[in-house]
Amino acid sequence: MANEPVAPPTHDQEPLPVGRVSRWKLFVPVGALAALFGALAVFWFWSISTADRQIDAWIAREAGLGRVWTCPDRSMGGFPFRIEVRCLKPRFTRTDSPLKGELDGITAVAQIYQPTLMIIEADGPLKLEDRGAVYALDWKLLRASLRGRPGERLDRLSIDGSDLVLNWTDTTGMARKAAASRAEFHIRRDSERPAADHAYEIATSLVGFALPALDSVTGGTGQTAVNFLGVLTHADPFAGHGLQNELERWRVAGGQLFIRDLSISKDASRLSIQGALALDDRARPQGMVDINMTGLDTAMKSLGFPPLRGDNGSNSANVKLRLDRGQIFLGPIPLGKTFPLY
Repeated sequence: MANEPVAPPTHDQEPLPVGRVSRWKLFVPVGALAALFGALAVFWFWSISTADRQIDAWIAREAGLGRVWTCPDRSMGGFPFRIEVRCLKPRFTRTDSPLKGELDGITAVAQIYQPTLMIIEADGPLKLEDRGAVYALDWKLLRASLRGRPGERLDRLSIDGSDLVLNWTDTTGMARKAAASRAEFHIRRDSERPAADHAYEIATSLVGFALPALDSVTGGTGQTAVNFLGVLTHADPFAGHGLQNELERWRVAGGQLFIRDLSISKDASRLSIQGALALDDRARPQGMVDINMTGLDTAMKSLGFPPLRGDNGSNSANVKLRLDRGQIFLGPIPLGKTFPLY
């Protein structure tokens, strides 16, 4: 019945004790994490060892091409997710010329899961000597990002520098100086062209460029801005064959430089160039260029030319030049000669 009292439980009705949980199950996550960390450590040390061998192979390959690179103090680190290579006082010499150089230091970093993307930062100054001329380039910041494999394939290279100062002494002992508040250089594969063209897009800019020796020609003391945008076909960056050999290979392959825009501006003066250039069978520049000039009266006068005057009386003009068979033509009129680049 509903009002009957409930009897208290007897010992026979007490719940059975819960079974004991095995302690080894508590250590499974810890063991898995330790195994993962161990595998990561093995992979990192293997990656570091592989990178070290690749650097040695690259140095040996460069030495075979006459370019000798040395790194008196090389170290590697970055565990666990990065591969970091640090080189202090790297040096460069050529076996076929007196050119030699030295950099204060360079650091290259890549993630182990993305080894084809490398970030590089250089410590100045960069010192170069060549046939009695001495150059010293210093900067506040100079870094680069590279995607690809040097010596094998380049997909993209970007260089960014700030507060760059170049001092040099030429073979006569005259000291000169140039500076730029910012400099950028970008080169990447042109995805819009056929792969057989081996085409690369190039973009370069100099901001706050100052060259005192140029002021006497252009007039004024204002800073200059330089911008270049173009496409280079049949290029083979980082091939390591030397400039002259690479230019000859490029010529034979039918390479062209398409200048979408090369602009140089200072105060109210501006020079803009578009066109396409290549090399003829004697390694002389050939092609067509379209030059637009504005406000260059001082420069024209210093070069012995009359001031620019357009159709409407403005101080601007447009000139189309043709480079062919070692000559520079303005329409049918020859203006001067071109010479082999090598």
